Amino acid sequence: MSTSERLRKGATGVCLVMAPIGLLVGLLLHPQELMDPGKQLGIIASDPDRWALAHYIIAASAVLLAGAVLGLAHLLHERRAGQAIIGGAMGVVGAMCLLTIAFGEATFAAQMGRAGADGAVLDTFSAVMALPASYVILFGTLMGPLGTIVLGSGIFQAEVAPRWAAGALMLGGAGFAFGAPLALVPLMTIGAAFQVLGMAPIGFMVFGETDEEWVHPPARAAA
Repeated sequence: MSTSERLRKGATGVCLVMAPIGLLVGLLLHPQELMDPGKQLGIIASDPDRWALAHYIIAASAVLLAGAVLGLAHLLHERRAGQAIIGGAMGVVGAMCLLTIAFGEATFAAQMGRAGADGAVLDTFSAVMALPASYVILFGTLMGPLGTIVLGSGIFQAEVAPRWAAGALMLGGAGFAFGAPLALVPLMTIGAAFQVLGMAPIGFMVFGETDEEWVHPPARAAA
């Protein structure tokens, strides 16, 4: 392979290993998430630095996640091209929306918490949470786990990675997809843990692939 192709292969492996780990760490640090703006701002105000740190880590993992889903799509590009394109596109959109939300929470929401949890600060925080754009971005974020389910399904059928890893990808996507709209951080954390179990082994598999295996991913199903 060319130097640039080897670099892409290595970057893909790094993204597959580090993206879900970063997401899991960020969610483990994440305080309770509530739908009520007043209570949520109170939680942020109680420890704004922890809130900001958790979301900065999630934002960084979202950048890596875009590379990870493109890597999963690459595994399918010869055997399941349709699922590769659809799942990869959904995954990238979801990762970018997750980056937007996480960075906003790390900056705007944390600053609101530092300013106080009542009065004009609460009014501003509530107004931002109620903006239609906020719901659009939240919906976009769901594209990520749904795309992971599409990719995991394709990997399971094409057998270009162990089927148990593909199953973990789909379970992780389902956990995050159900947990995010309901603000259930524990469920999202469980989903991220399954993503680690699914993506990280595939990342290490990519590290060990030959040039031919990377360019033309072979079937390698495992019980």
